[in-house]
Amino acid sequence: MSEEFKEVIRHINRAKAYVNKFEAIRTMQCIVDALELLMKSNSIFGRERFELEILLGEVLRTLASMDEMRNIFPKGLTYKKGQEKTLHGILTKVLKTISEAIEKAEIDKFRKRKNEIDRYMLQGQKLLDEKNFIEARKVLRRTQELFADEPGINQDIGQRLFKAGLAPEALEFFEAAIRQDNRDPRPYSYMINVQESLGELEKAEHYVKEAFKNFGGNERIYLRMAQLAVKLRKWDEAFDAAQQVLELNPYSQEAMEVMKQAKPRVFGRGADGQAAGGQGGSGQPIKFDI
Repeated sequence: MSEEFKEVIRHINRAKAYVNKFEAIRTMQCIVDALELLMKSNSIFGRERFELEILLGEVLRTLASMDEMRNIFPKGLTYKKGQEKTLHGILTKVLKTISEAIEKAEIDKFRKRKNEIDRYMLQGQKLLDEKNFIEARKVLRRTQELFADEPGINQDIGQRLFKAGLAPEALEFFEAAIRQDNRDPRPYSYMINVQESLGELEKAEHYVKEAFKNFGGNERIYLRMAQLAVKLRKWDEAFDAAQQVLELNPYSQEAMEVMKQAKPRVFGRGADGQAAGGQGGSGQPIKFDI
């Protein structure tokens, strides 16, 4: 028994398994794989070739008898020695046609879904703009329920609510966005802004540190740490974070302002001579996009 024969048999057995599950596309693909080997083979003949004709004939008859295949193969499907190329061409063409139809259907489905999401979002935004917050929340929550698996859906809703002044309502959606994809840094950034706008500085600091843990340090994260530490009067942390910012960007006016406030409290009065720049703390949250 040749190795080529064994390989063809493996493809046919896979085709038999799929045809018994009524999986026409996978069945055809396995038959195509088997035919390609037969077309290249010089070592399958005699009893082995005869055995393959019988096995392929059985699979093809079952395939052609499937409800979805009867219109495609109204005269059925048969296989005889020497017909490998013809049969391969027929099945390959059918597979291509079906694949293109499936792809088109998927694209149409995708577009329809996106249009539906846009319709709900626009309706919710219109209600927010009209200050009809009760109905807006209903529409946006319904959007979340219908399209829960849509990437970025929670973040989008949270942003709309936050911009409309509904910070407490936005929190729920940003938390859901983090659960949905904790590899995306943006929901952490929005959570920091929302918590700070609510006066929850320690919770804002928590999310800054979570962002740092998950995504590493950068100028914006260190600056955010420094600014929150100032508001929490954690002067050592404020000084250290501001120092990290200045190592990355020696011209950061925001970091210089933090240093100006933190240095005297860490090292004592008179230690802030080199900490220049800035207009003094405004107390307003600084928007931070990681």
